[in-house]
Amino acid sequence: MQRADYLIAGQGLSGSILALTLLEAGKTVHVIDRPELSASSRVAAGIYNPFNFRRMVNTWEAETVAPFATAFYRRAEQTLGASFHQSRPVWKILADAGERALWQKACAERTGLFAQPELLESPQPQALYTPHGIGVVNGSGSIDTVAFITAVKQLLRQKGALTEAVFDETRLRIHPDGVEYNGQLAARRFVNCQGHLAAQTALFAFLPLRPMKGEVLHLHIAGLTTDAVLNRGAYLLPLGNQQFICGATYEAGQTTETTTETARTEMLGKLAKFITAPITVNAQFAGVRPAVKDRRPLLGVHPQHGALAVFNGMGSKAAMLAPWLATQLLAHLENNTPLPAEVNLNRFTRN
Repeated sequence: MQRADYLIAGQGLSGSILALTLLEAGKTVHVIDRPELSASSRVAAGIYNPFNFRRMVNTWEAETVAPFATAFYRRAEQTLGASFHQSRPVWKILADAGERALWQKACAERTGLFAQPELLESPQPQALYTPHGIGVVNGSGSIDTVAFITAVKQLLRQKGALTEAVFDETRLRIHPDGVEYNGQLAARRFVNCQGHLAAQTALFAFLPLRPMKGEVLHLHIAGLTTDAVLNRGAYLLPLGNQQFICGATYEAGQTTETTTETARTEMLGKLAKFITAPITVNAQFAGVRPAVKDRRPLLGVHPQHGALAVFNGMGSKAAMLAPWLATQLLAHLENNTPLPAEVNLNRFTRN
């Protein structure tokens, strides 16, 4: 029987980050994941943005998690021998004079913001409509999620640490000191990283996960050249050669991975507010993210089974949060270090 410290179900973005984190810490892992790339992994843009535009403040723990993510991906590129990360600013296209004033007020009154107080004024008038200027967010970046997940998958294959099959909960046996799967794998811990599918299993049905369908467009925008992520209602992630990913829509409760004309119209309508150059739609994709009602991830130990753990619910923020949170879960499982209360799944399970 093959043995490992950790058995992981799911090798999407969060599962891949957790597996790599465990390997970095000297732990042995085995991952069970279906052979084809999940739709949610294809849809994920991999952007990390440490600033909340609605509230004009840094996002939760951004001062820690954003630089941690940057360092993690740079290190991962060396480990995996692949290129998938880029540090890049986020440009917030300011919608009106009121939003411009709020940006300037926040930068004047608050210290330590990732928002830059100096605004950009009409950097590409031939392609961008920005009459109220552009706010710049630093400390941000993006990863090519498909390239990253594929590189981790290849590493796991090389180590004989990957079973390419759909995880079957009925084959999992739980013991006081660990788990067995399919009579072939044994581990001290099992970690569920299945995204919204976790809540469809008997063991993890208690998780307050709700599916959140999202769709993205792959575009060519003639004459628009930038390395920055653009944001105004929708985001534009540059891929080079005037190619972009535009997203994303949010449709709660939907689990289909079928693209829709409604989503396409919605995204193109948002782009029309700040893009003046010709747009060509090359492709459209849909996937389902795992969302939580309080918009915080779910980490921790199963309330009835100490050998089972959860690393889930990252939603659209996995690229930024998962690298740091993976280290928090590892410390919790190995050393009983308390998890941050905001992400501990016991906030939903304790009496």
